[in-house]
Amino acid sequence: MKPLSTPISVKVDGFAAQVLQPGEKAKLAAKAGARYRLVRQSEGKEVLADGLLATRQGDDLQLSFANGSELTLEAFFPTCKSQSCGVELPSAQGAQLLLSAD
Repeated sequence: MKPLSTPISVKVDGFAAQVLQPGEKAKLAAKAGARYRLVRQSEGKEVLADGLLATRQGDDLQLSFANGSELTLEAFFPTCKSQSCGVELPSAQGAQLLLSAD
């Protein structure tokens, strides 16, 4: 499947929380101390979703994907600032970055 037609799976602390179909918009309340991982299927393997833009919208973290889907983590910044939440993102070098509220 091409990345633009592939659903994005949202995992919270390793468990499936939401599947975003291309073009779908969803909201999740940020959970204190949670680790978020955004993945898609590529050649039968789970890989971090790429082609995304992360922006701060007030207290929320908005993640916009190349396939047109969007995920808003509501109250991410106040909830996660003192509770060490994080969102795993791919880096240009193929490694992982952890986006936190700091």
